[in-house]
Amino acid sequence: MVNSDQKYTRVATFLHWLMAVAFVLMLGSGLSFDLIDMPKSFKFDLYQWHKSLGVLLLLLFFIRIAWRLFHAPPPYPSTLKKRDIIGAKIGHVGLYALMFAIPFSGWLMVSSSPYGLPTFIFGLFEWPHIPGVAGDKSVNHLAGDFHEYMAYGFIALIVIHITAVFKHALIDKIKLLSRISFFAIIVTILSIGTTHAKAYIIDHDKSAITFSGTHAGDIFEGQFNSWAASIDFDKDDLKNSAVSVAFETRSAKTGNAMYDGALPTKDWFNSADHPTATFISSAITTTNTGYRLTGDLTIRGESKPLSFDFILMQTADGTTNINTTFDVNRMDFNIGTASDPTAEWVGETITITINIAANSQRGKK
Repeated sequence: MVNSDQKYTRVATFLHWLMAVAFVLMLGSGLSFDLIDMPKSFKFDLYQWHKSLGVLLLLLFFIRIAWRLFHAPPPYPSTLKKRDIIGAKIGHVGLYALMFAIPFSGWLMVSSSPYGLPTFIFGLFEWPHIPGVAGDKSVNHLAGDFHEYMAYGFIALIVIHITAVFKHALIDKIKLLSRISFFAIIVTILSIGTTHAKAYIIDHDKSAITFSGTHAGDIFEGQFNSWAASIDFDKDDLKNSAVSVAFETRSAKTGNAMYDGALPTKDWFNSADHPTATFISSAITTTNTGYRLTGDLTIRGESKPLSFDFILMQTADGTTNINTTFDVNRMDFNIGTASDPTAEWVGETITITINIAANSQRGKK
């Protein structure tokens, strides 16, 4: 699979997925007004949330544009065909236009409504109406039509956008989605509130998180194919250094069809209810040979304290390599306890090996 060396910044990734989730909620609530029969009181409350989401998205749109002006996106992979690049640019312009037009037309529709109801953002404060259009039925009717038609147009563009991503991944063998990984937003949320030392940008093509154990006395090995990490590390500022990692449990693969089929099931990772496992550091200290990382590992909703040593080395080209191996007891996280409670088949101890290649980006988030 071809992959661009450059990725979107964490802020751009965070805004992308935050707006994606907010638009899904807004479009879903908007469609439900006409498609679902619901009590009037619930419909009224849902309408207020719909309006609040619209205002939030309008504000996020301007924040996203401002960030884009000062932070250029990564270039398209050289293997991407010219017609695909042109199509992507046209599609992105259309998406950006509708990301503004949909919430703005909704604001205009509310402002010109003959009912004149105020808009309270999530019940916290009042959002002003657009001046000069109060009670204007022609503006209200026009804004309402545009709001509805553009919403359907936006849904069509999103379907095309997602289809293109799968087409590039499955047919062209180009992994564009990895440049704006969803798990980066989880890691960003986990790292909010920390005082950053030196941020590191991870090279996923040169990094791997693997695991191994025993089944019926035989050793098995696997890896997590989808994960994201936030590493803020400075050997001279360990107090403010921090590490957060998120794993997609369903991405754990061993190459053995039986193991891979069992891992996401309810008794093992239970990926349906717990799609993500996380590690969040609480302290980093020095040892005789390197450093010790202490924090909490959460799998299947079970959180346990975890400490392990790691070695940090820097190569001639400036790449920082972080290497560690440690053991966890699957029983501590209720993994496989129903089908193999005495570890008769699968050993209790699972060995995790982490090899990460990263480059420091001071000040670049």
